[in-house]
Amino acid sequence: MKRSHKLKRIESNPTDRMASVIAGSIKRMQEQFVKLMTALFQKIGTRLSKIVFVAVLTATGSYSLYLTGIAFLQPNKSIQLSKPSSIQQPENIKQNESKTVMPLTSVDTITAEKLQAFLLYFDSIKTNQPTQYDSILQSRPGLIDSVRMLTQLYYSQ
Repeated sequence: MKRSHKLKRIESNPTDRMASVIAGSIKRMQEQFVKLMTALFQKIGTRLSKIVFVAVLTATGSYSLYLTGIAFLQPNKSIQLSKPSSIQQPENIKQNESKTVMPLTSVDTITAEKLQAFLLYFDSIKTNQPTQYDSILQSRPGLIDSVRMLTQLYYSQ
């Protein structure tokens, strides 16, 4: 009895419902992939599937041995399997004295006012409807702390 009550409570949360939908679709895709591969290997027969297995095993094993051998036999020669690319930085982060750089963040008064209004609204819920306030805090545990930190961030600039 308690178990079904727990399941109903979990399914009522939208994020849990979305997670169960995603998990179900992944499971269905895996089952379809298994059916496809089973049908494919049943068509080609046991002998040919063993030959394909040995060929793939030989190719990957040979490549692995080649890379290991190169690493030990020629340690000074650097072989790059993939070329690392540089991270592109926005213009306002690059250090260049010739350009006037914009500050990374500027105080957005509209957002700061909205955050302050939200905090005032939430404080009114706290005084007028404490049960609703408690339920909001239980369902979103870090909400108020996050809003207060954002407000401090906006006013500290």
